[in-house]
Amino acid sequence: MPGESGTATGTIARRLPGDRVEEALQQRADLQGELARGHAEQPSRRSLVRTLVWLAITGVSLYLVAPTLLDTARLVAAVLHRRRYAPHAEAGVG
Repeated sequence: MPGESGTATGTIARRLPGDRVEEALQQRADLQGELARGHAEQPSRRSLVRTLVWLAITGVSLYLVAPTLLDTARLVAAVLHRRRYAPHAEAGVG
């Protein structure tokens, strides 16, 4: 039958998704094989530079935005505190 492994045409059999997942899990469970593969697949210099650039952009963005976010959080906390402990202040009494 076409599509089966070991046929004269040499086509590879289609595998069910469950079989592929099981094979992937078994491959991941092979600690020594995974360690060897991880050492063999070191990231390229370009990939490392790109990651460092994005990390730097993220850090600068947080540095610039964090004070405003903290001020907003403090303001929200103050409003909630005022509503809880001084409900008459919203009504304009006192």
